[in-house]
Amino acid sequence: MNIIIKHLAILFLYTIFFNYSNISLSKEHFDSSLKNMIIHSKSKDFPTLNVKDSTGRDVKINKYHKRFTLINFWATWCAPCVEELPSLDKLVTKFGKNNINIIAINVEKIKKEKAVNFLKNLKIKNFNTYFDDKFEVAKLLKLRGIPITVILNSEGKEIARVVGSLEFDSKIFINKLNKL
Repeated sequence: MNIIIKHLAILFLYTIFFNYSNISLSKEHFDSSLKNMIIHSKSKDFPTLNVKDSTGRDVKINKYHKRFTLINFWATWCAPCVEELPSLDKLVTKFGKNNINIIAINVEKIKKEKAVNFLKNLKIKNFNTYFDDKFEVAKLLKLRGIPITVILNSEGKEIARVVGSLEFDSKIFINKLNKL
């Protein structure tokens, strides 16, 4: 009987500790309407990104002057990436070119013209792609898999991440973006 009481007491204390530590230590949360969107409780500084453009020239990305900037990491072999890229393109039309900026970064060792043609075949017209074929940006941002989309506010601070694919032109996502 004493052993049962001790086990129940330990279980009770563990439950209290676990619940309180989750509430007080949690710094970000998953949005319940968008299961793969992590919204940061506090915006985070975001680094300058060193990538290449389609001609192989070095480009520094550090100006985020739109209301929102979405930085999408993708590859031609990634089926979920291929599915979501057209919805990112449509998001620009639905949200307004003056309100949103899409930066696509290809994270594979690929001929740049192949990736550009790949986007043309998907009828992408509202954004261009950059390249991180040495995976330096992916390492810097601690990306684990693709697709991943980082969402920045107009001050260039990271406010959320989408891990996995998402229908970016959906009403649910647009409403959520307007509330951030």
